[in-house]
Amino acid sequence: MTTSSFQTSVAVFALVTLHVSALDTFIAAVYEHVVILPEKTETPVSQDTALLLMNKNIDILETAIKQAAQQGAEIIVTPEDALYGWSFTRETIFPYLEDIPDPRVDWIPCRDPHKFGHTPVQVRLSCLAKNNSIYVLANIGDKKPCNSNDSTCPPNGCYQYNTNVVYDKKGQLVARYHKYHLYSEPQFDVPEKPELVTFNTTFGRFGIFTCFDILFHDPAVTLVKDFHVDTILFPTAWMNVLPLLTAIEFHSAWAMGMRVNLLVANTHHVRLNMTGSGIYAPHSPKVYYYDMEKELGKLLVSEVDSHPRSSPDFPAAVNWSDYATTIKPFSVQKSTFRAFISRDAFNFTELSASAGNLTVCQKDLCCHLSYRMLRKEENEVYALGAFSGLHGRRRREYWQVCTMLKCKTTDVTTCGRPVETALTRFIVFSLSGTFGTEYVFPEVLLTKIHLSPGKFEVLKDGRLVNKNGTSEPILTVSLFGRWYTKDAHSISGSGIYTPEAVNVYHYDMETESGQLMLSELKSRPRNAPTYPAPVDWGAYAKGIRPFSSEQSDFPGTFYFDEFTFTELKRSAGNYTVCQKDLCCHLTYKMSEKRTDELYALGAFDGLHTVEGQYYLQVCTLVKCQTTDQSTCGKAIGSAFTKFEEFSLSGTFGTSYVFPQLTLSGSQLGPERYYEISRDGRLKSRSGTPLPILGMALYGRVFEKDFPRLGQGPAKLE
Repeated sequence: MTTSSFQTSVAVFALVTLHVSALDTFIAAVYEHVVILPEKTETPVSQDTALLLMNKNIDILETAIKQAAQQGAEIIVTPEDALYGWSFTRETIFPYLEDIPDPRVDWIPCRDPHKFGHTPVQVRLSCLAKNNSIYVLANIGDKKPCNSNDSTCPPNGCYQYNTNVVYDKKGQLVARYHKYHLYSEPQFDVPEKPELVTFNTTFGRFGIFTCFDILFHDPAVTLVKDFHVDTILFPTAWMNVLPLLTAIEFHSAWAMGMRVNLLVANTHHVRLNMTGSGIYAPHSPKVYYYDMEKELGKLLVSEVDSHPRSSPDFPAAVNWSDYATTIKPFSVQKSTFRAFISRDAFNFTELSASAGNLTVCQKDLCCHLSYRMLRKEENEVYALGAFSGLHGRRRREYWQVCTMLKCKTTDVTTCGRPVETALTRFIVFSLSGTFGTEYVFPEVLLTKIHLSPGKFEVLKDGRLVNKNGTSEPILTVSLFGRWYTKDAHSISGSGIYTPEAVNVYHYDMETESGQLMLSELKSRPRNAPTYPAPVDWGAYAKGIRPFSSEQSDFPGTFYFDEFTFTELKRSAGNYTVCQKDLCCHLTYKMSEKRTDELYALGAFDGLHTVEGQYYLQVCTLVKCQTTDQSTCGKAIGSAFTKFEEFSLSGTFGTSYVFPQLTLSGSQLGPERYYEISRDGRLKSRSGTPLPILGMALYGRVFEKDFPRLGQGPAKLE
């Protein structure tokens, strides 16, 4: 096993002499696992209880490992979170963790089980590898004691890492990798820097990373480009997101774009859209599995090249923008329109005829499509889309995407929404783009979420084209580009704020430039005549009867928090929505009720557990991303509906409430347009119609925060 910082010379890893019996091909296995999950608890279980659950899951993995070995597999990958699941706090995960040593200690846990203390999980995994003569990758939790005097050391005195371990055929620990790019994992810490982990075998050089890591340059790209691994081992708990990020779609495309073997083992959990495992070669998927119907695990086994770069099937290098930058853009027959894929605003143009040539552009990306359908289905609409920008709510990762996709309905505003079935077949398609990045991943997804091996290819000039006759019905054909050097490594939003008003602020998620702000402030704001009076945040809301409504509430998610919403169905009205002890009241009047925009009143009363653990009470009026209620709570940047009057209040159980008003374009609402009354209402005061993105009363109930181990009055033992 080799772990290296970025500065370490690649040459150190290039001088590897493999055994004389090195294999040209090998049999690989991956297992998609239905995890036996623990019961939900806010207090840690005992170590014995944790071990009992993990052994139940290992029992299932043992069967898969034995079957893989019987079929001649040299190595097997099991999924992320396979031993205990994913819903934990830092405290509740702790009994499941073991201290995993550096592989350089030359340790076979199966032979020496007590060398590093209490390590029953590592011992059992080692024995499974040894007894079945197979390499085993498993995902477990690592705990590393730290100095409590170090400011970065967590309160419980341990760093906690999402960790992959690999045991060879002798049961020896040969690799350990700590996941760097965490995704909604408050139970784990981020390592100081990305680890570049490789190990060598008689059947090739292997690299390791986990789940969300695949979307970033380090460690994923560096392992392939600089460390020249032949095969990537990739455990994941991947939640499928149509139309671009289903597991089988993106992972097979990544293997093709990076020209490397990729062994993917996904967790299987239908309700959370988790399924999709595969063994992917640089030129085509070898075998894959996707099943949203049954709660069953699946073992996949396939023969792959040990050194794909030496194979006659190894694809040629691609200049992804070569073709697209040398042709004249096709004339656009119809005007473009904007629609969203997840939270990203794409520019689209409709495929209005059964054949044609189209171009659509966004910023510096132009996407070209030539196509011919077998026939134009009357009840299906396809569109060509382009996106170039920072992705999603985080606005951290820079994407460039060209996509031809089926819209959800014949209404073009539904283009980009998830759809799983299609009828339209294509005789010809050729998709290309003026990409500014060399990292582009070609995707073709067919009806009912199937891949299309052998039915398309990527030409050296960057065109993604069909081959071998008419296609099966297509959901999407995409070129998914990641421009790593344009990733935003910082967030935006600075200002000088007073108790009465916002003096000056800066928010810019488009440019990479700084901003100097100056403002005059009062030295002692409490002595100023304009200092605001104290507010009793629940006074008004607790003194009135809830507004009655015949319509049903509906659930929605705001950054992983489950809100209760009710839709604003009229141009004016009074609404109440409640969750637990919090009831939110809204009185409002719009200038007009637009049919293309939907607003909802939402309430949340509970523990927020993503990127921290703290208790919130929130009343909010939000514009939904589309007219579909399921998009309420998703990111949106613009609004056209204007509110002439509004009054928002809530039955808060805390004195710490923070009022917010955001207008179209993510601009703060000037204080001259609203006020906070002493009885706790956020209300309009000028009569000026305002295009509102959202308003909120954001409450923090500090005394209800979940205590850490060893801290606070509710100390946990």
